[in-house]
Amino acid sequence: MNRLEVLIRSARPEDTPQVLEMVSHIWEGEDYVGEVWDEWLQDANGCLLAAEYENRVVGIAKLSRSTPRDWWMQGLRVHPDFEGRGIASQLHEAVLDFWSANCQGAVRLATSAKRLPVHHLCERTGFLKVGEYTYYQAGSLNDAPPEFEPVKPDQAYEAFTFILESPILSLTLRYIDLGWEWLPPRLEVLQDIIQSPEAYWYKNRLGLLAFREDIDEDENGTIPTIMMIACPEAELKNLLLDYRRMAGRSGYQNAGYTAPVNPELQTILASAGFERAWESSVYLFEKTMRI
Repeated sequence: MNRLEVLIRSARPEDTPQVLEMVSHIWEGEDYVGEVWDEWLQDANGCLLAAEYENRVVGIAKLSRSTPRDWWMQGLRVHPDFEGRGIASQLHEAVLDFWSANCQGAVRLATSAKRLPVHHLCERTGFLKVGEYTYYQAGSLNDAPPEFEPVKPDQAYEAFTFILESPILSLTLRYIDLGWEWLPPRLEVLQDIIQSPEAYWYKNRLGLLAFREDIDEDENGTIPTIMMIACPEAELKNLLLDYRRMAGRSGYQNAGYTAPVNPELQTILASAGFERAWESSVYLFEKTMRI
């Protein structure tokens, strides 16, 4: 089909009915965009764009600020009636133009390993694939007490330095998982995590673990999911086992980890009882500002 030239503009509150109608046709009506649309409209950082054709919203895209040096592209959607007409490319390029003119640092996005058109679009616009992730899960344990203690707020810099110097940083691809958003370790991000508290020292500072709570679709409840893990490689199996014990002591049925696709890491995960739960994976793309 021929490329359809559309008007790319800032999204407006009056676009809401058309946006909600559009996303109701995506992911069998379970698209998260409808849940965050009002929040996106009120976000003063980054941009929220709409693609308009003949007074109809036919696509959207969002750029969000994670930190002053980290930006996240998300919410790229095209109405099913207008797919294959180049609208996604126009939105993607408009978001990048905004980022290039107004931001600094790096911009990232995540997409399914199966979405080849998005991979080609990223490669064409200067992105590099910097990671691949898939989901692992293990049942919780109650056979022994875990050896964790919360990281205190005044220990944030110590924890940040510990992560940067971790022997397994390359094994875990160095990124913090904020829930379908990955970014490098940043002190301000770690400070927020510690306030929750969601960060723990392991065995008197031999390791460090941060996790968040996700929806466990299989159990119709919640599940802890690792955000960041750091320790000597020889201790990783034991730390993962104690993570399962912490999950059990906290009343969870399972423990999860959206981990990098890495044969060495996969072997360690298997030794700690984790099994791959996704057949596919997610690619992380990154583009860095040139000065």
